[in-house]
Amino acid sequence: MNDAKNIFCLLALCLFVVGCGHIPTSDYPVEVKKVLHAPFERVWNSSIQVIEASKATIIAKDKPSGLITCKFPADKSKSPTYASIFIKPDPQGLLVCI
Repeated sequence: MNDAKNIFCLLALCLFVVGCGHIPTSDYPVEVKKVLHAPFERVWNSSIQVIEASKATIIAKDKPSGLITCKFPADKSKSPTYASIFIKPDPQGLLVCI
């Protein structure tokens, strides 16, 4: 009986934590897909260079999966912009999704 009560309390706590979470949304979501005919290394390195040149902060990068997550600085009256860039092989070349 005591185990069931502990499991119920743990489940209720998990539901409370997940239910109170906030996922930021955008009024103007953008998704861009582009197929490039270039080697993965070149596209990966160029993507990193462009992100750094645009004064963005790279939050995470995982080369084996092709994922780069970054944060662009906020404008004067707006919050920062977050972006995920996904580079993966495609039958026609490399698919880059932003």
